[in-house]
Amino acid sequence: MRQIDQPVVEVSLAIAKSPSDIWPHVIDVSLPARYETELAGAEWLDIPGLGARFTGHSRNPRAEWSTTCFVTAFTVNEVFEYVVESVEAPVATWRYSLSPAAEGTTVTFRAQLGLARNGMSHLYENDPEAEDRILTRRLEEWRKNMTRTLEGLKSLVTESY
Repeated sequence: MRQIDQPVVEVSLAIAKSPSDIWPHVIDVSLPARYETELAGAEWLDIPGLGARFTGHSRNPRAEWSTTCFVTAFTVNEVFEYVVESVEAPVATWRYSLSPAAEGTTVTFRAQLGLARNGMSHLYENDPEAEDRILTRRLEEWRKNMTRTLEGLKSLVTESY
């Protein structure tokens, strides 16, 4: 796997609630900060909707950074998608999809690495042989945090009703 392949991570979880019960939490851009290890916080810069922006603040043992995100898909109770840093050349694309299911809703959280320079770029530019290893490790971090976020979301919406 190389960054040029634009790898994808996707996790899904069934939640015994309707999409309308889950939606307000999905568009709470600070929600993942409650459950994952990298996002420290986020806040809307505009009213949530298509084309809106928000800022995310992240940290890991190697760095701290903030990014501006742009909403590229927003269908109430169905899809919330945003790109990081640039609509034309995103660092990454993140997407929540809510699908009605027999027992409630299936929430799918998907992330795709873009082609723009990112926090790992200098690492594999300095050691091209390590790119696959670096990306594999990074995508596994994403998977773990995305899973934590969905599990936290499930706990939040099932306990709050």
